[in-house]
This record gives sequence, C-alpha cells and structure tokens, in this order.
Amino acid sequence: MKKIAIIRFWYEGNSFSPVPACRDDFERREWASGDAAARLYTGKGVEIGAAVDFLRDHNDVEGDFVFCVAAYPAGPIEAGLFGDFLEHIRNGLAGQNWDGVYISLHGSTVCQDELTPEVTLLKAVREITGDVPVAATFDLHANMSPEIAGLADIVAGYKTHPHVDMYETGAKALGLLRRSMLGEIKPGVTIVPAEFAPVSHNMRTDTGPMADIAALAREAETANGFYDVTPFGSFVLADSPHTGATISVCAEAGSVQARSVAESLSAAYKNLAPRFHVYLPAPEKLLPEILETELTGPVAVLEPSDNVFSGGVGDTPGLLKAVLDILPDIPSVFAFFWDPNLAARAHAAGLGASLKCTLGGRLGSQYGKPVSVTGEVEKLTNGSFENTGPMEKGLSVDLGNTAVLRVGEVRIIVTSRNGPVNDMAYFRLHGIELTATRFVFVKAKNHFRAAFTPHFERIFEIETRGPAPSDVSTLPYRYAPRERLAVGKRSE
Repeated sequence: MKKIAIIRFWYEGNSFSPVPACRDDFERREWASGDAAARLYTGKGVEIGAAVDFLRDHNDVEGDFVFCVAAYPAGPIEAGLFGDFLEHIRNGLAGQNWDGVYISLHGSTVCQDELTPEVTLLKAVREITGDVPVAATFDLHANMSPEIAGLADIVAGYKTHPHVDMYETGAKALGLLRRSMLGEIKPGVTIVPAEFAPVSHNMRTDTGPMADIAALAREAETANGFYDVTPFGSFVLADSPHTGATISVCAEAGSVQARSVAESLSAAYKNLAPRFHVYLPAPEKLLPEILETELTGPVAVLEPSDNVFSGGVGDTPGLLKAVLDILPDIPSVFAFFWDPNLAARAHAAGLGASLKCTLGGRLGSQYGKPVSVTGEVEKLTNGSFENTGPMEKGLSVDLGNTAVLRVGEVRIIVTSRNGPVNDMAYFRLHGIELTATRFVFVKAKNHFRAAFTPHFERIFEIETRGPAPSDVSTLPYRYAPRERLAVGKRSE
C-alpha cells in the first residue's frame, strides 16, 4: 500500500488590486483537511475532487488530505497568512513516511511578505518528504519559475480556458504519480520561459493564438510520448520575477528531447506574442454601435477590467454610468456591485422599498466617481447557490446577502461578498431569466463564456478604468521583467 499526501493551495493574485486577500476569504471558500476535505470535494469538478475519486478507484493507494485552501482572486495575500498555511502543511507532513505527494497549485499567487510562494511551498514539502515523487498541477495562467522543475517530478497544467478541465488535470497528475511510485516511470520536468507576458483577454483555447500553441503542444506530447506538455499563458497582473508565458514538458527524467522540444515550442510561442494584444472599445463607443446592429437575441457586454477572476473588486462605475446614460429604457441586467452596506440597507428596507444610493467608487475614486441612483428593491436573497458547471461544477458559492435594485429598466445586482459571475445558477438565484432581457452587463471575462455562450446571440467586451486593464503599460511593476510585458500601443 502506497501512502500519498494531498495538498491544495490555489490562489491567483492581482498585485495592483486595492483589496488584499484575508483569512476569511479562504475560510469562506475552501479551507479543510482530513476527512472534512474528502467530504468537501466529493463530487466536485476540481483537482481535489479527482483526488477523492482516485483514492476510491485505487485500493493500492491511501491518501491523507493534509491541508487544502483556496480563495477567489483579489490582491496580495495579507502578511503572515502564507506563513500560517506553510505551518499547517509542515505539521501535517511531519512524522510520517510518505511514498508520494500531490499538490494542487495555481501558480500566480502574490503575497505581501513572500515573493515566490509556490516555490517556497514546494521547497518546504521537499524538506520534509525527501526524495519521493512529487506531482503538482497548475492553472493555465501560472507564472512558472524554472526552479519548479527541480522541485516537482511531475507537472501538468490546465489545457482549457475557460478552465473546464480542472478535474481532468488532477486525475492525470495522480495517475502519473501512481505509476512513478510503482516504479513504472521516472518522470522529470523541463520549464522554458517564452520571454513575453501576454494579457489574458485573448487567451481562450477555442480560438486565436492560445489555441494555436495548445495544438502544437498536443502534437509534441503525442509524437514524443511525453507525459505532459503545457503552454502556460501566465497572469500578467501578478507581479513576480517569473511573470510570463512558459512551456512545461514532463517526460522521462534526463530526456534530451524534452529540452529540445520545450525550447522549440517556446520560440514558436513567442512568435505569437503580437496576436495576444487586444484593443477594447469604451462603452460610450460600443453601446450605440450595438443598438444599430440587427441583433434579435440577448446580448452580453463584459467588463474585464473589473473581472473577479482577474482580481476585480466589483466596484468600478464606468460601465454602469454608460448604460444609464445610453440605454436607460431598454430592459437589462447589471451584474454586479460588491457593496455589503448597500445590500444590508436593501434587506432592512424590504421588497418594494425605494432607496437613494450610490453605486461604484466605494473603495476610492481611482476608477471613477460613484453613480447616484434611486432604485426599487425588487429581489432579496441569502446569496447561496451551487455551481452547475461546466467550470467548478458542484462547488458552493456564498455571496452573502444580495439584492436586485431596479433603476428604470435596469436591474442591478448588489452583493455582500465579491464573487464571480460564471454560472447560470447566479442568475437563477436572483430570479432573472436571461432570454427575457435584452442586455446583460457583467463584470467578467473569458470564464463567463464556458456557461453562457449558448445563451447569447453575441458577447462583447469593453474597456473601463479598473484593476485589471487590457493595457498594462501604466501599472507600477516592481519585479516582472519589463522586457516581457506586453506594453505599448495596442493594435486595433
């Protein structure tokens, strides 16, 4: 019987977000160990859900869920908290004999007091477990340090964006880990930077440059019999010394071909760099143009600069101002604003009450002035639902108390907690039928498309001032190699 340790530390940080990630953010989303973790992830479409099923299906392997935490993206993790995470992991690993380790990582964590947290975590695991096989999985948007290649024997990353293969990625890594523990394979990892850092707006894997490099990676994996080849797109808003796209190859240890293929793919990847540049119009320009088009079905307009999965804060007012100025009489839905005080006021006032309030600009005026409105309280909820997928299927979501305020023909969702709009259950919770509304405005980006593409005739994206802009040239980077950053004039 082989014994493996199972660890999860999944967090993507925006170095330029004004809201740090705190302990409560992790405890509300994922924070569990032992049997409680096994129960939490049973039936869930994420990596540790795959670990639960792996242990069920392989009676020659037993596993201990040492420590599993995750939170929605925000700013850097507050000082001291990462050290607490490491202490949990060290204590859980100490004093036991392990045959292998599986770690679910994101790869683009930023902390107030730790520059390379994933590397530090892997080193801590190695110090305790010694020379046993270590398998690690990463988000497609990981900023991969080449040092990881010397700390993990197996590396695999998501191949889809939106990320609908989290479960499959975990299952693949665990299968390779088992084969390694049984002596069937002796894997090793090669990581080669592509020396550029694209914005993620044009990083979907169904089309465009990311689809092209993903196809090349699949071909290389199959042709050479490698265990995994992943083109990592990076997360340009996580400011670190390793911010940037990379190629990872997992093959038999010492494979000369692995290094050659990784370098060739890295060069091909960098040649695609200009195609990752995007130009997004301002809402004042796009909305009148949409009105003039011959579209009959529902239309979604996304505001990526305040997308939660990019570290958005649910507080930028630019898109709402444009909607109320240009489309006040057209039935529409706006999701969302994160404003706990306003949500509490709505619940205290009750259904049908009229509230004078401001929306956006709660955290400061750097992204625009608040929008003053008078809204009718149309719907109140406790903010709880379960994702129906395909992304993060089965995971519970708790937005705290929420309210729907009607301002003319515009229904505006207000939440007590900052959470993404990536699942149909979000709108069902608020009693909103998408087919019955003309426009849906959402603080979201690519992940939104996984569940919602079939429900809209068109999906547009606009640019507003926010913590996750498409043009990163004005952001105050401290650590990322400047020559990698996709800066300068965006091509239209």
